[in-house]
Amino acid sequence: MRFLRPVILAIMLMTRLPLPRKLYQLPFTERDHQNSAFYYPVVGALLAAILIAAHFLLSYFLPTNIQAVVLLCLWVWLTGALHLDGLADCMDAYAASHKSAENALTVMQDPQTGSMGVVSIALVLLLKFSVLSVLVVNPPHLLLALLLSSIGSRFFVLVYMVTTPYVRKNGIAEKMAIYGRWPALVLLTIGLSVIAFLTTAPFTVICIILVLGLTLLWWRAIWLKKIGGYTGDCLGAFIELSESAALLAIAALL
Repeated sequence: MRFLRPVILAIMLMTRLPLPRKLYQLPFTERDHQNSAFYYPVVGALLAAILIAAHFLLSYFLPTNIQAVVLLCLWVWLTGALHLDGLADCMDAYAASHKSAENALTVMQDPQTGSMGVVSIALVLLLKFSVLSVLVVNPPHLLLALLLSSIGSRFFVLVYMVTTPYVRKNGIAEKMAIYGRWPALVLLTIGLSVIAFLTTAPFTVICIILVLGLTLLWWRAIWLKKIGGYTGDCLGAFIELSESAALLAIAALL
């Protein structure tokens, strides 16, 4: 079971999928927590597979627009709205910090959500619904969009973690900090690139890489300037933004 612990941790941390109670009692080490980050793309594939299966089931008895709503609700439920919470915290912190890193970190920890956070969640959900409602009428395109957005966003969040220092002391994501672990990232990049180019049109893969890469550069630059690194909220927000960007790019391409 030891080699499966990072996978189990990744599922626990990135989803709200029910797991056997005994798995939560496993003696996870700090190394397990760090290694779990490299399985985030696997979690993305699992989430996409569940959403694809749900789509095929729903397509038998629901109109397309309602399918899009149900798929979006399921997507939010599968992640426990954790990433949306991170997005709201980041937007509130960005608006209220007034160029102070300490203020930004304090606002991120505030359990209350401000107007910027609420608006950002609403806009992201509206964008996702709009794209899903377009793609749901074409199952092959929807399958591709769900896979590339879910896996791609979680791969690039891993790139984010390897290239950027974690800044919050005693934060929830501190155990998963993997700053500077380049060899493992390079190996994973090669493996995922081979799979992507063998299974998907090269032009589509290149476009998604560019879109997600530019989204990462933009988001990373904002928080490097603001707080000097990232927090768990920054990661969750990036997943939401990069998923949205990837879905929008695929809809435009197809």
